[in-house]
Amino acid sequence: MFNSNAYYILGLPTSSSLKLINKRSKDIINRLKIDDLPTYDLDFPDVNKFRNEASVKKAHQSLIHPKSKLVEYFLWFQLNGYSNQEFMDAVKSGSIQKAAEHINMIINQERSDHLLNKKNLAILYIYQLSQTKDEVLLKKSLSLWKEIISSNDFWKIFIRCYKKDDDLSTTDDIISNFKTNAISSIADAYTELKEKHEDNTFIKNFSETFGVKGSKTEKKVLSPIYHNLNEAVEKLESMNISEDGVYDDDEKETINNLFEKIKEGCSKLKEIGLYEDSQSKSLRDRAVTGIRTVVLDIHNNLADMESAHSMMQFALKICGTESHRKKIEDEIRVIEKNKDDALILTPIENLFASKKYDEAIMLIDKKTIECSTDLELIKQLQNDKKAIIAAKATIMYTEGRNFLDKGKMKKAKPILEKMQEMLMGNIELFDINKETLIGIKNDIIEFMPKLNENNIDEIDNFRDHYVKLAKEKYEGEHEHAIL
Repeated sequence: MFNSNAYYILGLPTSSSLKLINKRSKDIINRLKIDDLPTYDLDFPDVNKFRNEASVKKAHQSLIHPKSKLVEYFLWFQLNGYSNQEFMDAVKSGSIQKAAEHINMIINQERSDHLLNKKNLAILYIYQLSQTKDEVLLKKSLSLWKEIISSNDFWKIFIRCYKKDDDLSTTDDIISNFKTNAISSIADAYTELKEKHEDNTFIKNFSETFGVKGSKTEKKVLSPIYHNLNEAVEKLESMNISEDGVYDDDEKETINNLFEKIKEGCSKLKEIGLYEDSQSKSLRDRAVTGIRTVVLDIHNNLADMESAHSMMQFALKICGTESHRKKIEDEIRVIEKNKDDALILTPIENLFASKKYDEAIMLIDKKTIECSTDLELIKQLQNDKKAIIAAKATIMYTEGRNFLDKGKMKKAKPILEKMQEMLMGNIELFDINKETLIGIKNDIIEFMPKLNENNIDEIDNFRDHYVKLAKEKYEGEHEHAIL
């Protein structure tokens, strides 16, 4: 900001007319062409490092258009006749501290222009900060800027002075719009300080003081951070980990790398004090949504609750809004509940898979008593028991039926009776009315005496009738096999 200010480059006071601005620009460019470096009364010691044909042309353009001139005018010293010489003498001698003391002395006199001199001091602080990092001076400068732009009295005198010096017919709308957005121009100055010193402290302190950011902060600082965050989130959203049924090492490495990019982006936002900025919050929530997509995939499709829990804990740390935080906290509780339940359910499922049905049923009954207050878990235990009973009954039925088909009635009967006893003893697990079953059993008992050698084939029709009814109502369910 300081080294590129149009008045700094041209060595002119803010009261300069358009005619003088045109003349000075041409004079500098003509002299630069013959390597004759010009010097002027209002030149800062280091100006020739930045004064070249391109910077002079840019400065000239900035001062012949109302909007850009207003910015340059605001961000430069407004010096009246009796304070001008002493101030510049101190600057040219390299005594910036003496120049600051001079302005402070004028401010303390509480003259009518003391508010303009506070702006002069704030600008001088920026010049000092461009030379060296000083956190105390940084905070003093920001405090001063905040006081200035919050002062209605300052704006009254500033606008009056600007209109007196303005010969571009700047409209009141342009001036009003600048006043509304002046903080953005100041923010850009601190972004340049950040770039010069490669230190995020300048943006962080500015953000903490004003809660806003300038266009240069958006473009040069935030845009790269946001780009990297968006890129990481898009890659997360495109992953389909469960597609091959395995969360393999390559996928884990990819996830870890993407999480590191998100973590790095969030750290940079904290460093510049814009972690709580509304745009940053929105992007953080988007990252949380991307993480949640991966979590749902590996949790629901791969039952990897450890990885899901770890990812959700990370997501919770970067939530941008309270609504997202609450949703993630709720889902973490669900995952933790599922992890706890898995400690109970997994051994049962292992016994089931090993066809150790009796042991599995005994364990279910034991856990049902121990966890009687956990209605959700009880429901899952009962569903597991239902599946195990159905599987065991199917095996018993197959075994008994095989004996029947071979005419070994005595061997078939105890197996089928035991099966029937087991089913009737657990009938409450199934969506079957016990009275309906008893009714079917009574129909069978009533039907059997009517059989003789002439109508033996009717038994198949009788059975098929009930098999058809069972299929129509329960196909695909355990109840179908039970009936």
